[in-house]
Amino acid sequence: MSFGVIIYRMFRGRPTGGLLLCFWVNMAMNHFIAHLCWDITPVYLTDKYDSDQGFLLTGNAMAGLLIGIVLCGLVPLKERPSVTTGMTLMTPTGQNRFAGWAVGFGTVLWLLGFTGVYGLIPSLTAVTSSAAAVVIGGLCLKFWALRRLGRTKSSWRWAAVILMYPLITVLGSGFLGFGVSGVIVVACFVLPYLRFRWIGVILTPFVCYVGLSLWVTYAAAREEIRNQVWGNKAYADRIDAAYTGMIVEWSWFDITDQSQISRLERLNQNILVGQMVQYREQTSTKLEYGDMFTNAASALVPRILWPNKPFYAGSGKLASQYTGREFAEGTSVGIGYIMEFYVNFGAWVVTVGFILLGFTIALLDRWAAMALSSGQSNKYLYSFAICLPMMNTLGYLAELAPSIVGGVIYVYLLVNFILPRFNSQKSFNRVAIG
Repeated sequence: MSFGVIIYRMFRGRPTGGLLLCFWVNMAMNHFIAHLCWDITPVYLTDKYDSDQGFLLTGNAMAGLLIGIVLCGLVPLKERPSVTTGMTLMTPTGQNRFAGWAVGFGTVLWLLGFTGVYGLIPSLTAVTSSAAAVVIGGLCLKFWALRRLGRTKSSWRWAAVILMYPLITVLGSGFLGFGVSGVIVVACFVLPYLRFRWIGVILTPFVCYVGLSLWVTYAAAREEIRNQVWGNKAYADRIDAAYTGMIVEWSWFDITDQSQISRLERLNQNILVGQMVQYREQTSTKLEYGDMFTNAASALVPRILWPNKPFYAGSGKLASQYTGREFAEGTSVGIGYIMEFYVNFGAWVVTVGFILLGFTIALLDRWAAMALSSGQSNKYLYSFAICLPMMNTLGYLAELAPSIVGGVIYVYLLVNFILPRFNSQKSFNRVAIG
């Protein structure tokens, strides 16, 4: 139902930056699509009961998300925010140039993360992923500005740049999910601007099928690709492994194939959610009563100021702690918002937590859209940088806070230090108001 509300708002022309739709797609990717495949497959699955139990709790979360979206829609925001005296707005030409600088600045910061230079300074590694928010936000802004300038073909070419992102993340870090998440963000941003938006909705099943095929193919080749990447092999070897495993040995998804269905486990977060609920009932595990939220707050304190900080952001061992399940050494398993809300206060907080998430994301989505239409590109990037980390539905609140802070810092540096040093105000064609 929440998906229907989001699509209805989009077709009615309500202002959107695509972020609310992106959050729903990420929820579907991790809680609905694989679960549906597990439900209809004729293959016997030992964890199917766990998946069904987890899906019930996911239903509470999506009900909360719907309530949050509806409540946000009742907030009387002006479609175009009022402009105060002395404020400067960018023309489409200025927005286009600003977006170019955002993409360039963010790309440099992001690529530096692959060199390991950030590891030389404590706390800096915690915000390296935030550079991606500047790149992706810049691409969306570039698409928007070029369309306003009437350069439609160029706008789509710039949007297509994001298709390189999964390739870079696979070859650079061995992870496909990070890159696919970036593609989803841009896709959700450009969808409202399709000439025939209903075509995008109709093609959704086909896109899901291609996505499932991509995942099962990648999952089969993942170990070999990561051996090359994590072994610091030459990029020629990494490309060869990726090409062989994901192009030469491409496999279309077959719902009757036992091995392919088993590979979907990592996409079916309901399994872990169901195991968590049952493990707590069987062992009488106590709730955290907010301890994990306290950890999220402590994560904001830079390690450079608190070298012996006891808490390390990351949910690698938390999945084992709350499900009683052992995972292979070095395996990173996100617990996600549903599990985190549940282990803190119980099932009722899952609904309340998603009401707050739905309201917050819907509000930031509207702010981002209004900032775009009014020429306030800097406000758009701030809204985008704050909201983008929330799109990680398998994330952890302690990881969320530093990512948001890091994104805001990068946008601040771009707006207040990088651009003024290399460009005059005239070069952005700003229009003074007041």
